[in-house]
Amino acid sequence: MNDPKRDELYKRIGAHVAKLRRQLGWTQERLAEEVGIDASYLARVESGTRRATLLTFREIAEALDQDLRDLIDEEWEPDPPAILPELRRALEKLSLDDQKLVNLLVRRLLSERTEVIEDDAMKNLPSAQADDCEQGLRSPLKSGAQTRSYKQSRERGRTKAAAASKPKATRRATKTR
Repeated sequence: MNDPKRDELYKRIGAHVAKLRRQLGWTQERLAEEVGIDASYLARVESGTRRATLLTFREIAEALDQDLRDLIDEEWEPDPPAILPELRRALEKLSLDDQKLVNLLVRRLLSERTEVIEDDAMKNLPSAQADDCEQGLRSPLKSGAQTRSYKQSRERGRTKAAAASKPKATRRATKTR
């Protein structure tokens, strides 16, 4: 039942866990306590001799303040989907500024953070384009109050437009009621 590829994968993940733990200055005991597992179990996971569950890796990632994908292996990358070569060709046809903008938007879509990503691509865009992009990225993040305020102002605008389109006699009659 030994699978050399899986064994190697678990060794790489374990080594990465150990590296991240040491970067924080934590002992195995400290990380094990944070995760709620035995220190000897963590030692076997780090050495690759024990295969942890996905749930355990998720808990380790949370304790180390890492994304699970990054914990699994900083060098690991999945096989690209078949669409990527087609996307790459389409991107190559764009101007450099448009490529930077697409890159920024993709990063934003992949990000789980709510703040706007400050990226080198953003800094290198012409200021008007960067402002438009920044505004476009922020607009979906409006608070409920801002959204309500926006909707209310749109409604007021519609009401005024509807009133303006009525004949004057009807408008006067509406005002006196």
